[in-house]
Amino acid sequence: MQPQSPFSFPIRLYFPHTFPWPWQTTRLAPANSPLPPSKHPTCRQQTTHLPLANTPFAPSKQNKTLLPEIRTLFAGIFVILPTEKERITEMKQTDTAWWFVFHKDQLLLEKQNGSLVLPRGTSAPVTPPTGTTIHEITILDNLPCKAFAIDGEIEETDLHIAMGLRMAYDALPEPQYQIAGKAFEILHWDHNSRFCSVCGAMMHQREPIMKKCPVCGTEMYPNISTAIIVLVRKDNAALMVRALNFRGTHYGLVAGFLETGETLEECVHREVKEETGLDVKNVTYFGNQPWPYPSGLMVGFMADYAGGEIKIQKEELSTAAFFTRDNLPELPRKLSLARKLIDSWIEENPMGEK
Repeated sequence: MQPQSPFSFPIRLYFPHTFPWPWQTTRLAPANSPLPPSKHPTCRQQTTHLPLANTPFAPSKQNKTLLPEIRTLFAGIFVILPTEKERITEMKQTDTAWWFVFHKDQLLLEKQNGSLVLPRGTSAPVTPPTGTTIHEITILDNLPCKAFAIDGEIEETDLHIAMGLRMAYDALPEPQYQIAGKAFEILHWDHNSRFCSVCGAMMHQREPIMKKCPVCGTEMYPNISTAIIVLVRKDNAALMVRALNFRGTHYGLVAGFLETGETLEECVHREVKEETGLDVKNVTYFGNQPWPYPSGLMVGFMADYAGGEIKIQKEELSTAAFFTRDNLPELPRKLSLARKLIDSWIEENPMGEK
């Protein structure tokens, strides 16, 4: 009798006839195994496989199949939890899904009781164009997340409205927004990887995040552009800048893309020097954040002022200055790593008042 799973997905139980460790080199043929006799190793046969009785896997497949999975041992019972790929496969069997529909960077949202929510249902909120690839992104609340792009603009109706991905941060719960960002990155990659960069042939999608050229065999994966962002401290002040491409009137922090052959810390030193003319020291890692506009990874740092006078790079910045906590300019929105760096500095600064 299969025991009831305490999880939202089924579990599979395997009962080992002995309790050997994975590096044991001999095994006994389990008497109650469903495997045919030709599949059983002899007692003298050496093996590195984990011997499990009542397993549906052949001995030659056990090690490769089971080791990557998550295993928990309860009183001699191995509970094999499904992998992410297995869970997505199982979720495909359900009719209901979350839908991430984009036109460029505009995300389709559903109007519901005065709020904006992510569409969820048995069919897409709008009809996908003929030939459209519907991407399986991940799972959320045990439902698959599906994404596709449309060419035409999303017109506002009584049921739906389009909203820029950045602005959708204020409308969606954070887990949904993070998946929306991932979906947008996948769609951006899909659109920009239609042809092989080596021979020009049409690419074929083989995995959710892999395409392969049928002619020369070139494989393509989503490109992620890595950038640093840094808060520079000087006494009781922090360096903040306004980039030429900023929308609105807020200030941000020095940031820039990682270059070939460069460490993240070297990138911090170079970007601060290039954009502001300042030298820094004590560069320490703070955190990182996916930045799907359209496909970046922001890596945050704290650093201390080490010398120099501010001289802005006019091709990048309009202004730069040190601000104390009681005299701050307009700050970036809370969705950004820049804001998290600034908030952390404000909280740790012993000289000012909240």
